[in-house]
Amino acid sequence: MGLNFTGLCDRSPNSTKAHALLKYAARNKPEVQHELSGLLFKMYFEEGDYPDVGNLVKRAVQVGLDGDAVREHLESRKDEKQVLAEARAYSSQGVNGVPFFIMNGKPMFSGAQREDTFLRAFQMATE
Repeated sequence: MGLNFTGLCDRSPNSTKAHALLKYAARNKPEVQHELSGLLFKMYFEEGDYPDVGNLVKRAVQVGLDGDAVREHLESRKDEKQVLAEARAYSSQGVNGVPFFIMNGKPMFSGAQREDTFLRAFQMATE
């Protein structure tokens, strides 16, 4: 999936709720988590929609999640402490940019990478 970076959103996102939504999807309907992630990138970078609860619920419904349950979950802030703790842990391991790639639980590299970089990393991970 390619993205057309439009710059339509006029502010940098706080992605904590988006990450909490992805955790929710992984627990409740894991087969849609990847698709949902793509919709969230498209929502912000192409469509210019800020990742607030309403916009997140809208995208969750698009992949078949229950909108009322998602809204309740996001408003409860249940996963936010864990999301922030994970961000702190990764930061202490040197993660300081996005995208950042982790394989088999180990930090690998950040930023846009050539295909051969991924191929080498996959090969190393399977050895």
